[in-house]
Amino acid sequence: GVDFEFISTREAHALLKSDKAIFVDARDTDDFKISKIQTSYSFPANDMMFKQDKLDKTLVPRCIDLTAKGKTVICVSDAGISGMKNRGHVSR
Repeated sequence: GVDFEFISTREAHALLKSDKAIFVDARDTDDFKISKIQTSYSFPANDMMFKQDKLDKTLVPRCIDLTAKGKTVICVSDAGISGMKNRGHVSR
């Protein structure tokens, strides 16, 4: 299984600065294009559910490899972006 833990923006920033994290952005592609963490990967939740053919098939194996090397995967969603409207991922 996978364990999820909510972290603060401050904690995420510290992980980013220490190069100990991989940021996976689950927001829609349009939102990702407007604003993103420079080192983040786009992996839209909507696409996971409804458009799996559009997904980057190399991202999951890459994340598995990086976590085996000690990195933490951090998922960014609408709820974690200040000023963004939380529209939900599946409701669009």
